[in-house]
Amino acid sequence: APGLLVARLAPQGARLASSNEGGDGKVKQAPNPYALFVKKRNAELKDNKSMTNNEKFRSFGAEWKALSELEKLPFQEESKAYKSALPPKPQTTFASPPTGYNLFCRDNATGRKGSDAVREAAAEWKIAPKDVKAKYKEMARVAAENFKANKTPKE
Repeated sequence: APGLLVARLAPQGARLASSNEGGDGKVKQAPNPYALFVKKRNAELKDNKSMTNNEKFRSFGAEWKALSELEKLPFQEESKAYKSALPPKPQTTFASPPTGYNLFCRDNATGRKGSDAVREAAAEWKIAPKDVKAKYKEMARVAAENFKANKTPKE
């Protein structure tokens, strides 16, 4: 079964979705280096009843910040091992072909993040010259033709 293969490839302690959670037994997400550090430190302090969880996790954060890059390296390497054991993410499919505006925003929001990037790209689209808009509309027309040619009926 594919889930078993992923479970075998995942480093020991990988978080798998259990069957009672409705999961399919696959590793859902690789933990980041800090999460691995917290897991290790929490296991070391498991029997320490004098600290509350809140106190423990505050101390973990302070300890992590105090670590040098060299001390963080084992956790970073372990995180990379988890990530390499995961199957690649599936390619995103769209319900409809992109418009000229969508293509323009994709090209012009590169390097920027969040809603500000989209807002700025939208403002740029409004003032874009007609020849630039025509180029993106033509790209969208070609994308629509390709979309229709490659679209399979839903089963």
